Amino acid sequence: MGAFTTGDNGPPVNQPDEPEQDERGVPTDVEGVFAQGKMKHGGGEYPVFDTDETDFYGNMADSRKRLRFKSGSPVQQYMQKTKYKIPFFIRHTNDKGQVYTRKIK
Repeated sequence: MGAFTTGDNGPPVNQPDEPEQDERGVPTDVEGVFAQGKMKHGGGEYPVFDTDETDFYGNMADSRKRLRFKSGSPVQQYMQKTKYKIPFFIRHTNDKGQVYTRKIK
């Protein structure tokens, strides 16, 4: 039987192939769109996008049929490319450091 070696014969077995997060953020299921984090909810794991106060609270009007986010933002790109069908979370941190999270869809 052969003995275990500690030579540099490749990457360690327990290392993931790709990093889960890089400088752009956490990759989502949409190519080219990166979220700021992931959140476990129920049996799934969903992307979390950071928004400012106007986007977070401005979408709470009862008369709105569709949510609006700033054009070109990662959350807007995610909604557009998933055709508004896949759930995700938005997050806002106020001046006091309190974090508010809201599930969309």
